[in-house]
Amino acid sequence: MKKKNFTLVELLVVIGIITILAGLLLGALIRAPKKAEQAKIMAEVTTLTNAIRQFESTYGVWPFPAGEVTDEDKVGDDGNALTDTQYKNMILMLQAPKSLINDNTSRWYSDGFKEYRKLNKRAIAFLELHGNTEGEFKDPNDENYNIVFDTNYDDVITMINPIPGLKGDNSTSGKWKYRTPVIVWSKGADRTCVTGESNELLSNSKNQDNVYSCPTVWTKGEGHKIDR
Repeated sequence: MKKKNFTLVELLVVIGIITILAGLLLGALIRAPKKAEQAKIMAEVTTLTNAIRQFESTYGVWPFPAGEVTDEDKVGDDGNALTDTQYKNMILMLQAPKSLINDNTSRWYSDGFKEYRKLNKRAIAFLELHGNTEGEFKDPNDENYNIVFDTNYDDVITMINPIPGLKGDNSTSGKWKYRTPVIVWSKGADRTCVTGESNELLSNSKNQDNVYSCPTVWTKGEGHKIDR
C-alpha cells in the first residue's frame, strides 16, 4: 500500500496550529508568575485586614494612638498617609513578638513605639510573622501595604481624594466616601497605579490589578467599585 505524504497546505496548517499552541503556552507561562504574585498580595491584604479588625474588635480602637489622628477619617489617606515609622510601629504591635513585649530597654521606646505598645495591653499576636522580620509586613513589591481607616467609627471612610482606582461616593462636599471601616490595598503585581478622581484616571488600565481588602467590581469606564 502506497504511503500518502502530507501536502504543502496540510503541512502549513499543522505548523500554524503548533505556532498558535506554542504562543498560548508561552503567554500562560509569562502570566503565571504575575497571577501567583497577585494571589499572594490578596492573601496578605486579607491577613492584615483581619488582624486590624480583630484588634479593633478586642480593644474597641484602631491600632494606633489617638494622638496619631490629626483629622478624622484621614489617617492613611494620600493627604495624611501613614509614615514608615507609624506603619512599622503598628505592625510591631499587631505582631506582638515576645522579644519586644518583654523587652523594657530603650530600643523599644524609640520612634514612639511606647504609645503603641500600651494599646495591646494583653500582648496578643494578631499578626503572625511568617518570614517577615519584626515590624515589617511588605507586599511582593517590597512596599508597605496602604491602609485607610474610618477614624470616627461611623463605618464610613471620608477622603478628599479617592483611593487610586477605587471609585467611591462623591458627595456635594467634594469628599469621597467609602462605606466600610477599613481598607487595605496594594498596587498589585504591576507595581504601578494612577491617582486622580476623574473616571478616566480611576479606570486607567494600570489600576486594574490593584488589590483591595473590600470586594470590588472592575468596569472599564469607572475603575473599581465596592461590590455590595
